[in-house]
Amino acid sequence: MALFTFLNGSEAQKEHWRLGPSLMHNLTVGSLLVAVTVEFVPYSELEDTSFLAETFWTVGDSSSETKVRLDYPIFGGGDGKLESLEAEAAKWGLEYNGLLHANETPVHELGHSIFAALPEPDRLGIARLFGAESTDQDELAPPGSAWEDRIAEGIAETFKEAFLPARYRVFPNRTKRRISYKDFPEFRRHVRGVTGEGNDSYCYLYGSGANRQHDVEEKLQDKLPVHKSDRDPEAFVEYQEIEKFQLGYGVHMRQFKESGKLPFTIEPAGGGAS
Repeated sequence: MALFTFLNGSEAQKEHWRLGPSLMHNLTVGSLLVAVTVEFVPYSELEDTSFLAETFWTVGDSSSETKVRLDYPIFGGGDGKLESLEAEAAKWGLEYNGLLHANETPVHELGHSIFAALPEPDRLGIARLFGAESTDQDELAPPGSAWEDRIAEGIAETFKEAFLPARYRVFPNRTKRRISYKDFPEFRRHVRGVTGEGNDSYCYLYGSGANRQHDVEEKLQDKLPVHKSDRDPEAFVEYQEIEKFQLGYGVHMRQFKESGKLPFTIEPAGGGAS
């Protein structure tokens, strides 16, 4: 299943729209069982002309449609939107960067598409994290409510925060609907209800890759400790609530009996190491 099908747009626009999702951590683009049709339109054609993009979906359907301002990726279409984004970033104490913001826009919109495609138990689990009692759109996005007050928008912004590292975007969750960082592992687990099985894992391997020592394999006797990412509560420590550590995460290495005795490497599934 192709993640994005473009109805129009330049090659540069298509490439950048794909870029944001490709930069996500702990969620593999190739594992997402959703299909999104993307169309670039003049901002005057959006239902809410103050938006950068709008996603239209049907609950329980893996297909959705996203309309994006035609001036993507820089949002400088002459209506003052670029200036308003720069001013908003300044309120957060941030420096606005149009290309970074163009990374997070498709990820936010993808959050809507994925939430719609999730099995009902996962949708309900996510909604309850935000204090909702149901997945009814009248509760998640009450008609006439402000964007920042809608749980549905808080979910999409949390999706962005949970999977797109801060160095690849400008903003954190800009809505008033937030969950604690300690609840991110549960949020991630529910999101993975729309992934292909077996495609979203990280392996924590002692002595692997460039750090392997000549006698490590013999010591481990081919019993390398492996943890898949659906065990976030065991493998990850969120540092985003700790001053000076907002940009990263760590791993509970003490869960492994080899901790402190052997070198290790964290290897994303599909190659690479850190």
